[in-house]
Amino acid sequence: MNYFEMTEKSLNEICKECKYYGSSECVPPKCNIGFSLNAIKAAYKNGEKSINDGVKLIPKDDMKMYDENALAKSIACICRLCRECKENHNENCIISLSRKSLESTRLPEEVVYPGDVLTYLLNVAKQNQVFSDKIKNEYIGIK
Repeated sequence: MNYFEMTEKSLNEICKECKYYGSSECVPPKCNIGFSLNAIKAAYKNGEKSINDGVKLIPKDDMKMYDENALAKSIACICRLCRECKENHNENCIISLSRKSLESTRLPEEVVYPGDVLTYLLNVAKQNQVFSDKIKNEYIGIK
């Protein structure tokens, strides 16, 4: 299974639902979905692993509401990517940055990702149990 392609597809589905999609008002670096999509594409196509001070690049002003189920699916795909990665976990990892960008659309505080999905889901549940359950169900459904 190519989790990069699966993640890209799920992020593209969210993009296509945005009222700004394909218009001059669509500015991917200023959008959490666009940021994540560009980061995943860079990691997959160019083999980039991390972005120095990448957390500073996550769009903080994106106030668009995204479908929670679609976000859960994308985060679950990203968690699968993370699980398959053989590098040491770090906060500037492109996969981690993509996940953080998506989380920021739904959760009020940054979530600690300790390197394993179960603990991560417990950390998400501290802020939003329903969202954590959705991510978990999507994650389990990915083969």
